[in-house]
Amino acid sequence: MMKDHRRGEATENKPLDQILEEELKSHLLQDIALLCMDYITPSSYDRSLTEYWNKNVGPSGCATFVRALPSLNISSLNLEHNDVSFEDVQAFARIMPYTRITDLNLGHTEIESKDVAMLAAALPRSCVAKLSLESNVMDAEGVKALAQAVTSSTNLTALNLARNHIDDRHCFVLADAAQRSLNFKSLNLCQNKIKKAGCLALLNAPLRSLDLSNNQFGEDVGSSLANLNNPHLTILDLGGNPLGNIGCRVLAGGLKNLSTLGLASTEMDRTGVEALTNHLPRAKFLRSLALGHNNFGFGGVSALASILPNTQITTLNLCGSCINNALCSILAKTLPHTQLRNLFLYENDIGDAGCTALASALPHTHITTLDLSCNHIRHTGCSALASALPNTHITTLDLGMNNIDNTGCSALAGVLPNTQLTTLSLYHNEIGSAGGKFLARVLPHSKSLTSLDLQQNYLVDEGVIALAEVLPKSPVTKLYLGENLFGDAGCTALARVVPRCWLTHLDLSENKIGDDGASALALGLPGSYLTDCNLRMNDITTVGATHLASALGRSGLVRLDIRFNRICSKGRAYLKYALPSIRVY
Repeated sequence: MMKDHRRGEATENKPLDQILEEELKSHLLQDIALLCMDYITPSSYDRSLTEYWNKNVGPSGCATFVRALPSLNISSLNLEHNDVSFEDVQAFARIMPYTRITDLNLGHTEIESKDVAMLAAALPRSCVAKLSLESNVMDAEGVKALAQAVTSSTNLTALNLARNHIDDRHCFVLADAAQRSLNFKSLNLCQNKIKKAGCLALLNAPLRSLDLSNNQFGEDVGSSLANLNNPHLTILDLGGNPLGNIGCRVLAGGLKNLSTLGLASTEMDRTGVEALTNHLPRAKFLRSLALGHNNFGFGGVSALASILPNTQITTLNLCGSCINNALCSILAKTLPHTQLRNLFLYENDIGDAGCTALASALPHTHITTLDLSCNHIRHTGCSALASALPNTHITTLDLGMNNIDNTGCSALAGVLPNTQLTTLSLYHNEIGSAGGKFLARVLPHSKSLTSLDLQQNYLVDEGVIALAEVLPKSPVTKLYLGENLFGDAGCTALARVVPRCWLTHLDLSENKIGDDGASALALGLPGSYLTDCNLRMNDITTVGATHLASALGRSGLVRLDIRFNRICSKGRAYLKYALPSIRVY
């Protein structure tokens, strides 16, 4: 029996419509929050609770919810993008020392420095190790309070203050706190207002990980980084700052302790890359390098390609770097002699010729993750890549946003069972129902593939039905079919097999699914493994929403996105009220 904790009266004998009408009229959000507790036992770890609160809790609901936290075994709590008031923060700060929360996200909640001060005072007495306050309204008072918490807390190790208008003065306070803390190791200050002085203060603090990307310092910082010798700092991101060739050239001398370096969008060209590559062989610990969104040209790519075999780099990101087929061919020739495991070349222009050059080199490399999305690859390049795949170690392949048609899809499908692929992304291509049928024929024989992304293609009902028929024989757990021009017939085919397959994530967004498809899906939910279902931007009305609501209590869903349909506010409330622990958009 479900009870109304505020009034103490049983709701079992009331029609759900009547209960909802009462709640909607009185706006008693705390009642919905309290009803959620009927589904959670103090000894259970209910991950769905964390999912639900994101974007669904109003001011009174949050305050009511926090009172139950000490009795729940929750270690990670995400309250991002919620309407959190001063009173909510006050209640949470009071209760935080008595919870088991180690990872707390309060990003995008518009909390101010007075709110932060209350949280900071409670941090030393809590279990919180990671705290995110991204995109809030922070001033000197809030930063000072957090700095005090950093110094006093024995558990706090990581702090995310990205997008908070933090300037050099605040950096000095944080750097000093890091100096006096024994455990604080990670600081994210991306997209703030930090200039040279603040940057240098933080670079000399005993931090292991520092993100200063997209701030306001430039090549003037470079001259001070030549002798950077911070033995603690291993992860550094300076991307999005106009360091230019001079800054990057001088910075290159201080790489010896870094394992991860981000220099994307730093206005570096051939000269800067050549200077940087001269120092790479001496960076013995460097494993990950991001140089995307710079324009190296022939000289820069040649310099990088020639030096990579002499490094220990395993992850290289060259996205958006104006790499064409000729430059890709230069890079491909050196790949077999490198230690690379992850290569990101998205948003370039390698085309079929560049893809073919890569395909010839891949069987001789150690690469497991390859991202070639948005590269103007057509069926010729795709076919060349497909021929090479069975002889590679690639497990994750992204070919989204290219020009791959049914012919290219057929080539990939033909070799799929002989590959090690676990994740295949073909979103935003030109694959039609025939391509869907090609994939359907081989899915039962592709024993490693667990994630398939076919969003923004042209499968229509025919292609979706073909895929649905083979899903029970496939290991796929994540299937993305958004924007594929299918309707109730395709959705109904999927709904019938959902209880008999391994799907946990299903994306059917931006199609033409109506109430018939939603009703069919409601019948399939209770017997399925689905935890995440996306029905955004379809043609579902309150009728279909009612059928879905009736199935939620018997399903394993923790997230249901049903935004931008034709469901009235009462229908949306019905969905949330049916099982409040599910996050409904």
